[in-house]
Amino acid sequence: MTGNALRVFTVESFDQLDRSLADSLTWDMCKTDFRPGTPEIICASDKIGVRASTKKPFDGYVFVADHFHQNECRAGPEHFPDSKSIGITVPFTNCNVHRYRSLNPRGIFVEMTVVFMFHSVFMTKIDQMVKIQCFYMEAEKPVTVPLEVSMITTQFRQKVYQMPRCEYTLRKDNPNGPVVQYATLGQSVFHRWECVEEEDKDTFGMLVHSCYVDNGFGDRVDILDENGCGLDAVLLSTPDYDSSLRLATKAYHVFKYADRPVLQFQCQVTLCLKLDGGCNGITPPKCKETKALHNHSSKRSKLRKTRSQTKSKRGVGDTLDVFTKPVMIVDEQFAQLVDCPCSLRQAAMSLW
Repeated sequence: MTGNALRVFTVESFDQLDRSLADSLTWDMCKTDFRPGTPEIICASDKIGVRASTKKPFDGYVFVADHFHQNECRAGPEHFPDSKSIGITVPFTNCNVHRYRSLNPRGIFVEMTVVFMFHSVFMTKIDQMVKIQCFYMEAEKPVTVPLEVSMITTQFRQKVYQMPRCEYTLRKDNPNGPVVQYATLGQSVFHRWECVEEEDKDTFGMLVHSCYVDNGFGDRVDILDENGCGLDAVLLSTPDYDSSLRLATKAYHVFKYADRPVLQFQCQVTLCLKLDGGCNGITPPKCKETKALHNHSSKRSKLRKTRSQTKSKRGVGDTLDVFTKPVMIVDEQFAQLVDCPCSLRQAAMSLW
């Protein structure tokens, strides 16, 4: 077809293509009368979105996953000037768009999952789900100060520290147990926050703070305050830190929102340099005994306000966002099947 053997791609050579080119070719090869071709990601200053095209007019909806019934999170034929060019754009503040900070690379990730539903009422096998992600790199701005000329030359030495890699997980049975994907109501599970330095160095300490739990629909409840102290003993008490100050754990009993089976936890981790006592008075936090609370709605707006006020007071290293994988809250019978694949197979066979 090309008349040039060098332009022919084989199964073996396809894996050697640039990833973005390979993805583009894959999407376009899968493009049918209905399925979209290569999606175009939209990364604006205050919104994120996606565009795609179909061979036939599109009569369904493009929506943010789990937010179909919110008008601002859904786009239909009436929103598309061209019925073969479809997409949706959502402000950062709507539809539970996920934002989190990163230290390496330094900047902010913004992401959401979009569903292309080709039927106007039902989801079918030809529907597509795309996770889109935008990265906004933090620019380094030089600051200059006028200085008078001096007869003495001042030499500066700068030491650059490699930032640790931090993660937040939920563990089963003990702080070192397997990562939890499913849990039952009331089950004992361990929160685990950890920052790992390269080459086993001992440069940084960490403070875990400003934590909340989210049900995936924008409903959030704060569980650790801006100082790293527990807010409600029923939900989570103040974490326990080890001697390195880079590992914190805390047991809790699984809870869930009414009629919402999924939970996800998110926290901020602020790093401090141990050099010359740089972490003293910062971590571990000095907290009063955590009591059980029952009214969270009134404290939520108040906490949001104090976070921005206390950040400048702390005046220590960098702060990043960490979050757990979503956890599905299931009944005990389903949990037993998940823990024992053999039981799952036996249960499936019994249906035949």
